[in-house]
Amino acid sequence: DPVIALATMDSSDQLPYLVAAIAILISVFMAMQPKKASGSETKYPIILGFATGNPEYKVMQTEALKVAKTSPGGSQIAPGVLDRIYGNSKITSRYLCVSDFS
Repeated sequence: DPVIALATMDSSDQLPYLVAAIAILISVFMAMQPKKASGSETKYPIILGFATGNPEYKVMQTEALKVAKTSPGGSQIAPGVLDRIYGNSKITSRYLCVSDFS
């Protein structure tokens, strides 16, 4: 029985077990301590401003569809898919940063 075997050990044989038990208790105690911030004050992110806007160039949805069809990779999309996407989006115009895609 392990309990009996431990009880019959010399005190010098029990020392490594005692040291290991103390090390485990200290580790658990240290892990349960709350984390301290590096500075004395807690810092929180703040939004300083918020804005919206549109790019300068307004393009009708039909023109945007033409641009999408002629863009690189546009030919790999199944026929009619872009027409359905742009037609069903309920968007009449878009604003672009580039004036001309030709």
